[in-house]
Amino acid sequence: MCAYEEENMRSNFSVPDNADSAIRVRPYRSGDEAFVLSLAPRLLTGMPPWRSAEKWLGAVQYWMKQDFKNHGKRCMLFIAENEHGERLGFANVAYAKHFTGEPYAYLGELAVSEEVEGHGVGKALVHACEQWAREQGYSSLVLDTGTTDNERARNFYKRLGFVPESIKLTKLL
Repeated sequence: MCAYEEENMRSNFSVPDNADSAIRVRPYRSGDEAFVLSLAPRLLTGMPPWRSAEKWLGAVQYWMKQDFKNHGKRCMLFIAENEHGERLGFANVAYAKHFTGEPYAYLGELAVSEEVEGHGVGKALVHACEQWAREQGYSSLVLDTGTTDNERARNFYKRLGFVPESIKLTKLL
């Protein structure tokens, strides 16, 4: 979600070298839109049954379109691809502020093609977001998994060093 305030963002970010040379992470460029939007349904995994899938998907697609507009200004959008240039996944990271006023980097969306899930693509994208955040001077990278039923995502982020900070509770009336 790039809908966050902008504050002294540097645009001279360099994409990191990945340990797995078969996965290359690069900044988004014009022409990546259809690929990124094609992964929007992957962000519905574990969605609570009381939420509208149509509205959820619409919101995700709206965020992605904002990412395209704000890339390099208010956020960075990264594309992972293989050695043949085939796109495998994407992630975005943006400026955000905690309610205490402390700035941090926010990993808004991350999705990979189902065929490459579990092959290091998500990890490479997280590492690119971490590097960008460090280069911006942030001391933390924060994310929401979007749902509590997406145990695979929670375990993935835990393996990468993320720890829970808050839990949102809902009571249906």
